[in-house]
Amino acid sequence: MATAYSQLPGALNIALVKGDSLAVAVDFDRSLTGYAVSASMTSIPAGTAVQSLTVTVNDAASGTITISLTAGQTANLPVGTYAWTTSWTTSSGEKRTVLSGYAEVKAR
Repeated sequence: MATAYSQLPGALNIALVKGDSLAVAVDFDRSLTGYAVSASMTSIPAGTAVQSLTVTVNDAASGTITISLTAGQTANLPVGTYAWTTSWTTSSGEKRTVLSGYAEVKAR
């Protein structure tokens, strides 16, 4: 019998160079059929949205996605450290944050 249960999101930190494109492949190893998946970056001190990330569902049945930003999007980000999250919403409306971490934007 399990002695603990955690619904905390998985941790994944990202570091990128300002002006470079970003693509992070993620395999949740579960069906995401019917799920809506989103990702965003927020300012750590203010907690305000800084940048939405593009989420492409590569194979919903196997649960693979790619989280990305274009070179133009990262060029507009100030150098610094941000919080980022990925969430999914099921077809019945249940929302869960499934990945979170820090996104460090470095100068060229």
